Amino acid sequence: GPGGRGLGLALVRQAVHRNGGTLEMTRPPGGGAEFTVTLPLEEGAATLPALPAPRTPDEVPTTIQDGPA
Repeated sequence: GPGGRGLGLALVRQAVHRNGGTLEMTRPPGGGAEFTVTLPLEEGAATLPALPAPRTPDEVPTTIQDGPA
């Protein structure tokens, strides 16, 4: 965020790459940024049921915080 040190994204990128994953960023037409993290699933690992897709953009869960809590 404004005035931030930019460490959050660097730490996420490092953790994702260390675990064999990828981090992709896109810029939607309305502004902002969308990040997609893809991590490999170990063979034989338990899988979780998929979450239902959001009905509107306002219902997209946000779990990333940028800045002090």
